[in-house]
Amino acid sequence: MLTLLGSLFLGLALSASPADARSSASGATPKCAAEALKILREHSPHGTRIYRATKDKKFFLWWIRCDDIPISLATSVHESVHVMSGHYLYRERSYFLPDQTWTKVRYKDLFHRGELLEEFGGRPRPGNIYDENYLLQTGNQDIVFILEEFNAYVHDLMVSRELSALIPEGTRVSSRDALANFMFYLKRYLKRAKLKHPKDWEAIAQDPEYTATIRLMWRQAEAELAKSCPVPQIGMRNQEILRDVYAPEDSEALLEVLGFAPALPKECVRPPADPRPEPEPPVPLAPGTEI
Repeated sequence: MLTLLGSLFLGLALSASPADARSSASGATPKCAAEALKILREHSPHGTRIYRATKDKKFFLWWIRCDDIPISLATSVHESVHVMSGHYLYRERSYFLPDQTWTKVRYKDLFHRGELLEEFGGRPRPGNIYDENYLLQTGNQDIVFILEEFNAYVHDLMVSRELSALIPEGTRVSSRDALANFMFYLKRYLKRAKLKHPKDWEAIAQDPEYTATIRLMWRQAEAELAKSCPVPQIGMRNQEILRDVYAPEDSEALLEVLGFAPALPKECVRPPADPRPEPEPPVPLAPGTEI
């Protein structure tokens, strides 16, 4: 069974504001919440850290689907990372990175990411639901929200990998595809900025906050790809997307911003291995601590 990542659909509302997101998640706590948190603590150190860090525990739990706990836990992490980021009223966007540090950029009202569709003939690439949702339906956002989703999908992929041994046999999810697509969007956005929007390009390439944020996110994305690529069930078409990401064509702007050459992890080059990875040890709990 092939399953598109739940975050793709459920997370679209979060491109408005954290307050809107919280109001949309006002349902009751799922009956399997205790079971889901036990799974999270025992199998996903990163997911456990995000759950502990998020202030709105009810919001985190709202995304859990009792018939699909492992996949929906990755969605819970993804959406909670969106809410943890923010500062809309102060004209800046902060990002909580997978290494537990923060970075930020200021809003500059740059060209919309939906313009990237022009590079595909004005329509989403065939069979690419990410183009359909993020470039067509919510394409009226700029690089700030490319970075927003890029970061959330790295977190998402980390949890999907940690919980991959619990995904039902024969099921594949699109966790790695999602990150690969946003790496591709970032590459092409920078290229288009340099060629078509010189003022926007200057606003990005000469702003230390933007360049530092892009470097940090890219390095953490590649680090997670190296860990996740050997896990076949958390990717669908990611190999062909990653080929586009790492193709030397159209890479000049990305190279200029990064200051180093992107390097596809060797783990993503060879066919993924069949054995599922050993889960990382659970996060130890202090006496009297609950998650």
